[in-house]
Amino acid sequence: MVTSVSLFLMIAAFSLLSGGCKTVPELKQDLPAVILDSGDIIFTFNLDEDRRIIDFVLGTRSDSVDYQNILERTGRIVLAVKDDGTFAAAAEGNYPYIAANWLICSEKEWVRHKDSYIWWENRNTGESVSVPVKNFALYSDKNLSGTLERLRNNDFSVLPPGSGGGREGSAVSVTSNNPTVNIASLLGLDGAEARIDELSLDLYYDEKSSGALLLYRMYGSITFADENNAAAFNAAFKIGFLKFARKISPEAVKDLIKGNRFSQEGRRITFDGILINIPDLLKEKAK
Repeated sequence: MVTSVSLFLMIAAFSLLSGGCKTVPELKQDLPAVILDSGDIIFTFNLDEDRRIIDFVLGTRSDSVDYQNILERTGRIVLAVKDDGTFAAAAEGNYPYIAANWLICSEKEWVRHKDSYIWWENRNTGESVSVPVKNFALYSDKNLSGTLERLRNNDFSVLPPGSGGGREGSAVSVTSNNPTVNIASLLGLDGAEARIDELSLDLYYDEKSSGALLLYRMYGSITFADENNAAAFNAAFKIGFLKFARKISPEAVKDLIKGNRFSQEGRRITFDGILINIPDLLKEKAK
């Protein structure tokens, strides 16, 4: 996911100098919904509320792209995670919509396609980018022809509650109905394979606790297919997040254990302000 976020933001860099010379269609739907399929897990990054996570991710990159200029123009990024591990992403922001395609044309590894809209494919990696309409950009690690056809035909999926813009004040929202992706793996937990019926998680920056760290509080719930699935995940969760808490501080361990930060009731596990150190979580996922 981290790699996809940072790669996707390169689209916005291209979008500042590229676009199609045509009338922008009137689309009433929520544009990011065009990338969604049934069972996807949807990550909504609300940059208007908080961009510290994205800043951290991009700070690990060594390329010369002016990401700060991009981020200042971007209000929301939506990532759809597929059950095969692939990603699709969409961003909305203040992207100038002009006719000059010379920037991306000058990059030999990018091949131009035109189906429903103009899109570009990287001949080395298979990644695709497009700026099909004003103030909107798309990225996929596969080709975009099918997604752009859906956009042209106004064939949109329905965003689960909360994922359209995230809950008020949240930095990141994670939502899905009947996802086929293993959420335990996405959270960095090993040994918990469980079918999930529904999940809704929101992350908020913890101003009081962070200091020099990048700490967020996670709220929400996961509803599993049955109680056995929930119990298996709950056991892995306790072990996994105690490990994360120890990396933060002794106070974080006490906060997790004594603060009643998570609980199980039947098929549902509820999170009430779990403290997460984003760099540690991302490093764990990168192993």
